[in-house]
Amino acid sequence: MQAAQKAAFEIYEENASKDGSFQEVYQKWKKFREQVFNWNKVNELSFAQFSFNKYPK
Repeated sequence: MQAAQKAAFEIYEENASKDGSFQEVYQKWKKFREQVFNWNKVNELSFAQFSFNKYPK
């Protein structure tokens, strides 16, 4: 999956270098994505760690 993600981002970067409209949307999407990941560290990850650490073994 890491290889697929790397390949996808290489394609995104290539497309962004060729298409100004794509570049504009892509830059905004990357910023949004970073913010969402940071938020998920607080809410989703914290909840998952709490829930799964309590799961009966």
